Amino acid sequence: MFRNKKYASPLAAVLAASALSLASSSAVAAVVCNNTGFAIPQTGDGIYFNLVTGASGTTGGAVDGFDLNLYGTTRLQAYSGADVSENNALAGTVVAGSNNDLYFVMTNGQPIDGSVSWTSESGAMTNWNTGVAGGYLGIRFDNEATGAINFGWLQITTTGPNGFPANVTAYCYENTGAAINAGTTPVSLQNFSID
Repeated sequence: MFRNKKYASPLAAVLAASALSLASSSAVAAVVCNNTGFAIPQTGDGIYFNLVTGASGTTGGAVDGFDLNLYGTTRLQAYSGADVSENNALAGTVVAGSNNDLYFVMTNGQPIDGSVSWTSESGAMTNWNTGVAGGYLGIRFDNEATGAINFGWLQITTTGPNGFPANVTAYCYENTGAAINAGTTPVSLQNFSID
């Protein structure tokens, strides 16, 4: 009879299996993306959106734990849902006394992490209102599924002079709380060609 002598005792085998399960926990870390676009309604309520659940609606009460509200009747505006979570914010700065936030138009590959300037204020998307083709809006939000603060991006196309019509064409976030670069997508969503 052949006997496997790989482990000296059953306890050693259990410890090895436990170590393997702990080591593989990082394997569940993922960049979560959705490339199904949606229009931003030119209304006072616009669209409320939860990145984790994918739920959207025209009122905050209709979208449990919303992370972002994009709206506006005369110009595109944004709100990060800071009343839902104090950690929710958008990449940008506040212009004192202007009621305008300068939400950054981030470029492909730009890092989105804790070192970025963040604002949780609601305001006009001044940098976006002139018309942007495929820019990235950085977002920080509480992931209700993991309990971690996540960083992500939304790819948005706007039209001048007031930002409408506007569309979100895709979004991604890193579900462990690690940094993500604007435009980063998993290999499964990328297009390749053989030359």
